[in-house]
Amino acid sequence: MKTSARNSFSGPVTAIKHGKILSEVELTTPSGNKVVSVITTESFHNLGIVEGLPMTATIKAPNVIILKEPQAGKTSARNRFHGKIARINEGMIAAEVVVALPDATEVCALITDVSVKNLGLKVGDEVWMLFKVFAVVLNAD
Repeated sequence: MKTSARNSFSGPVTAIKHGKILSEVELTTPSGNKVVSVITTESFHNLGIVEGLPMTATIKAPNVIILKEPQAGKTSARNRFHGKIARINEGMIAAEVVVALPDATEVCALITDVSVKNLGLKVGDEVWMLFKVFAVVLNAD
C-alpha cells in the first residue's frame, strides 16, 4: 500500500484493550519500538486485528511534535521516541525536521520555521518526537 504519510512503524500487534466505542492497539517493531493507536472498535473488527497480526502504523509529519527538553514538557502524547536530528529542510514558512532513532528509523516532523528558530534546532541535537494515539493510522499488512 502506498501512502503520503512520512512516518511508518511495522511489527506485530503485541497488546489490545477494548472499550465500547474505541479500541487500543499496540504494535512492536523488530527493534523494540512500541507504537500505540486508538481506533474505533468497528475499525478494529473490520481490520480483523488479533495479537500477532503484522501491521503498519503511519503518522503524518504535521502530527509529530518535537520536544527539546523532556523535563519541561509533560504532555498527553503517549508515543515518545528519542533520537538525534539528522537533517532540517527549512522553507519560507515550514520546515521538515528528520530525526534518526537509535535503530536508524527516521521520524519526520513538519513544523514552522519560527518553531525551528524558537527551539534553536540544529543537526545533531537530541530531541523527543511525540505523537498522540489518535494520530496513528493502522494498516493491515
